[in-house]
Amino acid sequence: MRLRPPGQAKPIPAIVLLLAFGLLPGQAIAGKTAKAPIDPRKVFDIDLPHGCVLTSEPGPDFQVFFAECKGENYAGVYLGDTPDMSIPHSRILKTGLDYPEQMQVWSTNVPANQELADKIAASVRLRVRK
Repeated sequence: MRLRPPGQAKPIPAIVLLLAFGLLPGQAIAGKTAKAPIDPRKVFDIDLPHGCVLTSEPGPDFQVFFAECKGENYAGVYLGDTPDMSIPHSRILKTGLDYPEQMQVWSTNVPANQELADKIAASVRLRVRK
């Protein structure tokens, strides 16, 4: 998963990519089987300012959540087994669960309010551990 630079088009939702390749959620992709959607409240806590919402995009064997404020992504949370090591300034935590095994958290580049983006990302706390 790559974050878009400011001013570029929004990323294509994962479901659109799956359908473009003739796959439906739940089908095997490259040897991996789709997992059931993750309830973020069972895995992590996040402090969202008033007016911000948590949205999600499912992948074949992961789920990505975004903290959106005024329609713009401020922070991301990946839940799955293979985090993207190329995301700068992200942190990766082991959940202690069979699935998702890992949680990756990052703030996006928000020139108008980078402090808020960083604050939201820093507020993400792992809720469960075995």
